[in-house]
Amino acid sequence: MSPDPDVEAAAETGAQTRADCPEEHLAPADVAQEMTPEEADSVQLSQLFGGMFLTAWTIAQRAVESSPSKAYAQFLIERGVKPAWARGLASLMISRGVRLANENKRLPAVVGAIRFLAKPGRGRKAMARKAEVLLAAWEETSIIETIFDSAGLSASDGIVTASPLLSSSFGA
Repeated sequence: MSPDPDVEAAAETGAQTRADCPEEHLAPADVAQEMTPEEADSVQLSQLFGGMFLTAWTIAQRAVESSPSKAYAQFLIERGVKPAWARGLASLMISRGVRLANENKRLPAVVGAIRFLAKPGRGRKAMARKAEVLLAAWEETSIIETIFDSAGLSASDGIVTASPLLSSSFGA
C-alpha cells in the first residue's frame, strides 16, 4: 500500500504527482517571488524530506515485495518480528551476505595488488593491471576502505588522488 493514494493513481495514469514536481505544488512561480528567504528555505527543506521519504518508502516496498529468502523471513516471523519487517530484514541479510562473500573472494587479489604496487621497479603494464584491480574493488566493494581503516589511513584520499594519475599514466 502506498503512503499516498494519489501517488498510486497518478502512477497508473502516468500523471505527475506532488512527489514528481513538489516545487510546482509548494511554491508556484507567482508565490515564489513573494516568499521570504526563510520561507524559500522551508520549501526546499520540505522537498528534501519528501524526497527522502519517497526513497525510503521505495526501498522498503521493494524489500517487502521481493524477499529472496522465505526461510529467513519465516525464521524472523516465528521469533515475533512483524511480517513486513521480517521480509525486509531477510532481503537485507541475503544482499549483505552476498556482498560479503563477493568481497571475501576478491580480497586476496586486492591485497596482492597493494603489495605488488608497494614495491619499486615494476613494469608499466603490470602496474596498470594491478591498479585496475584496485580501482574496480574501490568502485564495487568496500574492501579498500576496510583495509585502509584497519591501518588507520584514509582510503578516499589515496584513491581519489591516485585515480587521475593512474588514468593518465597508464592510458586507462
